Amino acid sequence: MSATVAEDRLAGLGQDPRVYVLPDARVVFTALNNPACTSLKWMIAQVAGEDLGSFKAGIGTYTTDREAIHNRQLWKRALTMDLVQPAIRGGIHPDNGWLIFAVVRDPHSRTFSAWQNKLLFNNAGYAKWRGEPWYPRGGFDTGAIVDDFARFVDALDADPDHPLLLNDNHFRSQTMLLRLDHLTYSRIYDISEIAAALDDIQGHLGAQGIAAPALPVERANDTPLPANAAVIDPAIRGKIERIYAEDFRRFGDRWEFTAIADARTWTAADLDQASLRATLGHRITELRELALTHRRKAEKDHATALELRELGERLQARNAELEFKLRSNRDGPRGRVRRGAMRRRLRRLSVTLGLRRARSERKDDGAAS
Repeated sequence: MSATVAEDRLAGLGQDPRVYVLPDARVVFTALNNPACTSLKWMIAQVAGEDLGSFKAGIGTYTTDREAIHNRQLWKRALTMDLVQPAIRGGIHPDNGWLIFAVVRDPHSRTFSAWQNKLLFNNAGYAKWRGEPWYPRGGFDTGAIVDDFARFVDALDADPDHPLLLNDNHFRSQTMLLRLDHLTYSRIYDISEIAAALDDIQGHLGAQGIAAPALPVERANDTPLPANAAVIDPAIRGKIERIYAEDFRRFGDRWEFTAIADARTWTAADLDQASLRATLGHRITELRELALTHRRKAEKDHATALELRELGERLQARNAELEFKLRSNRDGPRGRVRRGAMRRRLRRLSVTLGLRRARSERKDDGAAS
């Protein structure tokens, strides 16, 4: 393959944050949400030599620091494609010794997992959707959860332009996220092939002369309710297969529905855990909004302080100007008249500044109450 052709094609990936390029290791990983995404990103961060301690949740929408691995701005060493030198980018291809991989998952279980983690558990990043008719109503018995998920799938099936299908990578088509028009993959693994993926990565790093670290993929963002025949009944199954028809066309031979049909039923402990996580998600949303409110107030206070300082500096300059004029007109009756007028102007300026400060303090007191 021509390097120029490859370079132009890969340049089209631009700043896509889901593409992680490790030039030294000759690895490209495309992250798809929900097929072990959190665990795989931690693995890639370790290979890239990222400062793992720098991934902190802060006041983002993450429940734990472990989820902060999704904040692409915290990554310093794994590159987006636009940051790769053109000469290197032009050679990124499996034929040139690069390992280019991704992991996909059966859309039946992927959709239910994403819905459970983001909507049922009241993830802070999805609070804006709580007024929508397809948002979970909050019941945590089996029947309520089955009904809530069915209503959500109905909404996706009825609206191909549903905002979550168009804009949310947890629910967008995996085929679309893979960017197949740009990337040639060494292998696209199924989530059931994670062990094989780890073996291939270890072997690839060894071939590059890189001492491969231990790469256990710890389970993260696990959901207590497995996709089973109760929640993926025949009607819901058909709708999911219609919504994600392209995924099934490309990868459907990998997915046996029997894995879902034979999955265990939910226990009382499973349902209690789901309810607990939803309560935790709701509380985190409240605390995050409180933190954001305080941050906005602090930013406003800072802007007010700067404005008052600037006003004070202008007053001082004006005072100096008037004092100079007073000194210049200190002789004779006419000078005394001028001095009196100027002193009155100084007093008015001082009163104006005092009133502005008082108004600012009253606004702050009102906001705090």
